[in-house]
Amino acid sequence: MIVACHQPNYLPHLGFFHKMKEADAFVLLDSVQFSDGFYQHRNRVRKEGGWKWLTIPVERSFQKIQDVNIKHHVQLSGRPWNLYHWDTIQHAYAKTPYFKDYAPALEAIFKNGHSFERLADFTIEFITHLKTIVGIATPLIRSSALNIDAKDASERLAVITKKLGGTTYLSGPSGGSKYELREEPFQEQGIAIAHQHFIHPIYEQYHGKKDGLFEKNLSAIDALFNMGTLPL
Repeated sequence: MIVACHQPNYLPHLGFFHKMKEADAFVLLDSVQFSDGFYQHRNRVRKEGGWKWLTIPVERSFQKIQDVNIKHHVQLSGRPWNLYHWDTIQHAYAKTPYFKDYAPALEAIFKNGHSFERLADFTIEFITHLKTIVGIATPLIRSSALNIDAKDASERLAVITKKLGGTTYLSGPSGGSKYELREEPFQEQGIAIAHQHFIHPIYEQYHGKKDGLFEKNLSAIDALFNMGTLPL
């Protein structure tokens, strides 16, 4: 049984879902420290001439991801942040081939964004929706539900894998990669370490027809709207 883990990112990129698809169980690490510099509350979407950040305003403090609150009083360009994000996505992708197929359900999640107090609850809502519509059957488990006690990140990942009955931990290409993991906790638990091999696909982006560019590592919705699926 293969177990993979990752922080619950906002509108994750294709590699996130590839890792999920390759695993038998996928753990969303909501019980680890929130990092303002990563993708837990932000991601990029395509626009003419390049890309644009979409960032959820959150209360920045030293706390676990599961405890991070969304700052709903913050407005972006005079609008609630969730409506601004959806308007930006709609403007960027309205003319893509598959926007009309997937937009209604995504729009509903965004417009209901004010009802989510916690960042992780909102981002996991999107993750669950996207994995479902592209047919990824891998179950999602929140690390906060596992009550894991560990002294460092490597031990945490090993203990999580063991607790779920896993025999192999699937490491991603960055944070927690083969260059950063300590192998000893996995050896102690009798768990093998495998490494994700993901090559970002090149596909036709709507804006690329005009500006001649291809932007990779965007939110997976870029591929979804342009291709009608996620090329995993």
